[in-house]
Amino acid sequence: MTSPPEPEVAALQPVVKPERFPRAMVFGIVLLCLLPFLLNLAGVNFSTRHSSDDIAIQSVSYFQLFSLPVLEGGYVFVLWEWTAFCVALFTVIFSFAHFRVTRDTTTPIIGTALFFSAMIDVFRVLTFTGIINSAVDPNNFIPFTWVISRTFNVCLLVAGCLPFLSGQSISRYQHDERGFRFILLTGFLFGLMAYAIIHVCAVLPQLPQTMFPNQTFPRPWDAMPLVLYLFAGGIVFPRFHKAHPSLFSHGLVLSVIPHVACQIHAALWSSQLFDNDFNISLYLKTIAYLVPLAGLILDYIWAYAAEVTLRTTQAKLRVAREVQQGLLPKSSPQLDLFDIAGISIAADAAGGDYFDYVPMDNDGIGIVIADVSGHEIGASILMAETRAYLRATAMHETDVGAIATKVNHFLVADVQGRWFVTMFFARLDTKTGSIKYAACGHDAYIFRANGDLYNLESTSPPLCVLEEEDVACGPEETLAAGDILLMYTDGLVEAHSPEREQFGFDRVRKILLEDQNITAEEIVQKLHEELVEHQQSPLFDDDLTIVVVKRKI
Repeated sequence: MTSPPEPEVAALQPVVKPERFPRAMVFGIVLLCLLPFLLNLAGVNFSTRHSSDDIAIQSVSYFQLFSLPVLEGGYVFVLWEWTAFCVALFTVIFSFAHFRVTRDTTTPIIGTALFFSAMIDVFRVLTFTGIINSAVDPNNFIPFTWVISRTFNVCLLVAGCLPFLSGQSISRYQHDERGFRFILLTGFLFGLMAYAIIHVCAVLPQLPQTMFPNQTFPRPWDAMPLVLYLFAGGIVFPRFHKAHPSLFSHGLVLSVIPHVACQIHAALWSSQLFDNDFNISLYLKTIAYLVPLAGLILDYIWAYAAEVTLRTTQAKLRVAREVQQGLLPKSSPQLDLFDIAGISIAADAAGGDYFDYVPMDNDGIGIVIADVSGHEIGASILMAETRAYLRATAMHETDVGAIATKVNHFLVADVQGRWFVTMFFARLDTKTGSIKYAACGHDAYIFRANGDLYNLESTSPPLCVLEEEDVACGPEETLAAGDILLMYTDGLVEAHSPEREQFGFDRVRKILLEDQNITAEEIVQKLHEELVEHQQSPLFDDDLTIVVVKRKI
C-alpha cells in the first residue's frame, strides 16, 4: 500500500541561501556584452562623430562644445558617465541597507569602494562640461582620465576585498561604531582624492598622449587596467566569493566580464573620441556597475524575505512556548506536611523538559519530572504527549511502575526510535511521607535533615527505548521532618561558566544543606540565581527543570 504524501515535510526543509546568479542571468550578462559587437556585424554603428571630425576640441569653448554636431558625442559621454555614477550611488545606498538587515560588513565596504571609484567619473564629467574646471588640454583629458578612472576602480575594489579573503570571522566589526565611522572617513578621503586627481589633470597644460590612432593598439595605456581586471576576476574576486559566498560577491565576479569587454573595446579598437568602440566601452562600463548592484538587490530581497520568515517563525514559536508553558503547573500543591516548588526554563523558544503534579488517590499525589532528548519543537511535542499519556493513565492506575510501563508502550509506537524520554515519577503519600517511584534513566536525590545523601537510582532504561520493557519500581522511601527530595534535569549540573567549568553537584548539595529553615520555593530560587551567576548569563544552553519537595519541620 502506497503511503500518503506528506506535504508538511517540505515545509520543514531548511531554506538554502542562494550564492550564485541563476544561469539565465549569467547568459543575459554575456549577451549584453556581446550585443554591441553583434549589432556592429549587422551594420549598426554607435559612433557619434560626423564628417567634420577634424575639428579639434580645444578650438571651441565648453559652451560651444555641446552645440556642435561634430561633438554631439559629448552628450552621449555625459549621459553614460552620469548613469554609471548613479548606479554606483544606488549600490552604496543598498549596501548599507543590506548591512542593516544582515550585519555583513563586506557589502558597505565594497559598495563604498565602488562608489568612490565612480567619483572620478563624475568629476570628469563636471570638468568636461566646465562646471567645476575647464581642462587646459581637453584633447587628452578624456582618454587620460579614463585610464586613471579604470585603474582607480579596479584597485579600490581589490583593496576592499583583500581584508576578507581569509574567510575569518568579521563579527568583531559588525557592531562597532568606530568601523562605521572609519568607512565614512575613508569614503570622504577617497572622494577628496578623486577630486584632486581630476583637478590636477584639468589644470596641467599638457597631459600625456594616450591615443595613437595609426597604431595596432590605439590606446596602449588601457592595457594596464585590462590586466588588473583579469587579475581581479581570475584570483581576487573568486577567492572573495569563496570566503564570503553571496549573490553580491558572485555579482562582483561576473562584473569582470563587462569590465574586460569594456577595456578590450577601449584599448584595442577605439582610436578616436566618441567613435563606435569608445561609446560601446561607456555602455559596457555601466553594465559592469549594474551587475554587482543586481546581486546586491537580489541579496537584499532574499535577506528581507528571510527576515520576514524569521519573524513569522518567531511569532509561531512564541505561541508554541505559551502553549507549552500553559501545560506546566500554575501553582504548587498546598499540603499540611509538605512544601513543594518547581521551575522549568526552556533553552529555546520551546523545550523538552517538563514537570507536573498529578492527582492520584485521596492521600497520594504524583510528582513527575522528564527530559526529552533535544530541545526543539519536536521535543516539546513529545513532552506534551508524555504529559497527556501519563495523566490519562494515572486516572485509572495507582502503581507508578504500571503507569510508566503503559506510557512507554504508547510512546514507543509514536516516536519509532527518533527520541527518548528520561523520567522520574514518584507517588508521595501526603499523610505518611512515603515515596514510591519509577526512575526511567533519571535519578533523584533525598537530602536527609542530618546531612546524609541518598541517591534514588534509575530503575529502568529511558522511555521509548524498549517496547516490551516493564518499568520497575525502586525501594520505598520515607521523607522525615526536614528531609528534601530533589529532582532536576541535567541542565542544572552541566551548565558551565565562560571558562567551561560545570556548575556541578557539589554546589547543589551546598545550597540544600546550608540552611535547614529554607523553604522549597527559596531553594529553587537560590539554585536558579546561583546558576545564572555561575554562567554569567540568564540564557541557558540546555533546558532547566528543578522540583523540590521538603517535609516541613
